[in-house]
Amino acid sequence: MFAIIYTFEKTTIAIPWCIGALALIAGFILLRRPVDLRFKILPFVIAIVALGIFGPAMLKDKIEITSESFCLRTGFWWSQTVHQFAFKDAHDIQVITRTNSKGRPSKYMRVTLKIGIYDDVPIGDLFHSHESDILKAVTDAIDASG
Repeated sequence: MFAIIYTFEKTTIAIPWCIGALALIAGFILLRRPVDLRFKILPFVIAIVALGIFGPAMLKDKIEITSESFCLRTGFWWSQTVHQFAFKDAHDIQVITRTNSKGRPSKYMRVTLKIGIYDDVPIGDLFHSHESDILKAVTDAIDASG
């Protein structure tokens, strides 16, 4: 029995936390300066977005592959998207490309289940950085499960 867990690298996760911390420091410095109110508020808005939205979201994103199942958790901390399936229920996978509402191509891992339906798992930044390893592990697990 094996378990593979993919998450963002610690240096990547540190980016929004560092930006948020620097924005807070800049905000407190600007509070004491004689500048326009817009420039005093802007660093605090940046800090709230970085520390309250992007930092926690990147901490929660993960892909977990066990010998029995696949699970992708992504999205903001208050509204996560989960794609999960058991390998014994999956028939095969393929990588597809669809255009989104703005006409841009988006890649998906289409998992066809034995009951005839399919799940399109989005290939986002985390998935893309480990795409070949994930696709190989999922294909091997589906083949091993019969």
